[in-house]
Order: sequence, then C-alpha cells, then structure tokens
Amino acid sequence: MKQEPLRTCISCGKKRSKTSMLRFVIRDRGAVLDRKMRMEGRGFYICPLSDCLTGLRTRSGKARKYKLSDEHFNTIREEIASEVLT
Repeated sequence: MKQEPLRTCISCGKKRSKTSMLRFVIRDRGAVLDRKMRMEGRGFYICPLSDCLTGLRTRSGKARKYKLSDEHFNTIREEIASEVLT
C-alpha cells in the first residue's frame, strides 16, 4: 500500500496529505494556484482555510521568506475562497 506524501502548511505548520492542501507557485504576476502540483519554481503549500491566510499575513517572516506581496495575498485569498465554495 502506497502512502500519500505529507506537506506542511507554511502558515499553521500542520502536516496534511498533499491532496488536501493548496500549492501556490510564485510568478511575476503573483501567486499562481498549481492545481496539478507540477509547476516549476518556488512553491509552497497552505491549508484551504482563511485562518491560515490570515496567519501567514501576520507572520511577516514567512511572507518575506516567500517574497509575498499584497498582490500575492489577494490572489491567494481569491483562490482559497473559490476552493472553499466548490
């Protein structure tokens, strides 16, 4: 039986299965949701919860590490909202 890979949320630090997380990749135009989880570039995982986005924003060290701008946060917020609603 193959075990599903675990990923860590950059906001809350909880480990969850890869498929239950959202993966974003930083691009010039902002953070892009990587639905297939195969895009090249600097990526990170976040729980599909608005609390995790809020936590990420308040922990400025994490935001600086991934070079997240206000535009990135807006993109991530929209993607999380669309994932939660679907």
